[in-house]
Amino acid sequence: MTTATAEPVRAPVRTARGTWRGARGPLVVVAIVLLAAGLVAVLSGGRRVGELDPRAADPSGSRALAEVLRGQGVQVRLVRTTAAVRSNVHPGDTLLVAFPGLLRRDQTAAVRATGADLVVLAPTRPGWFASGVRLTGSGDREVRDPACPLTVATRAGRADSGGLTYRSDTGAPAVGCYARAGTPSLLVVQDRDRLVTFLGNPAALTNDRLDDEGNAALALGLLGSNERLVWYLPSLSDLPRSAQRSFYSLVPVGVW
Repeated sequence: MTTATAEPVRAPVRTARGTWRGARGPLVVVAIVLLAAGLVAVLSGGRRVGELDPRAADPSGSRALAEVLRGQGVQVRLVRTTAAVRSNVHPGDTLLVAFPGLLRRDQTAAVRATGADLVVLAPTRPGWFASGVRLTGSGDREVRDPACPLTVATRAGRADSGGLTYRSDTGAPAVGCYARAGTPSLLVVQDRDRLVTFLGNPAALTNDRLDDEGNAALALGLLGSNERLVWYLPSLSDLPRSAQRSFYSLVPVGVW
């Protein structure tokens, strides 16, 4: 009887090219995730998730304020795009602009064209929202006395303020509050038939700080003076189409 000789079993040899082919798919997915995360971080300006979002219940969100406003009969509507601003905001409304630094000049022009009263949170280019208003500097974020004749501020009393400071160089009526060294962090100016309010420190609007000092009274006074409040929270869909195409073009068709 002849005994067959067993052939040695050889482990498959994996070439560098084969290894790359096997790993390429997962690496592409990881790269896309990192790219998307980086894009979101840039567009958000480094802000925390849910910050100043009227739906968010985390400390930096503003859900508590939105609910209190609704309880007082104010209609609160969230919009995420400039197109929604154009179609939903009208004279006689209040338009809150969160993170105005994310907006382009044409977007701020659309905001002004609504004719609504504006409340703009910590803008670095205030002149885009009201002619003749300029940024004068920044200071510590702290609790201050209003030290001004503005009824909303005097009723609120001490409140979170500081941050960015503003000045109006026009002859239009303007009132500055919560000043330090003569530079106010809350400035209200008359711009034709509407009021434009610049708030250098939006901490008073957050869930974490709303019930401290006179923050609630200040926030409700600034945002609840009209029957409708439109809360403009810019989103990724506000990107120009050219920027959206350049981002999606980086993702291989096979991945989609």
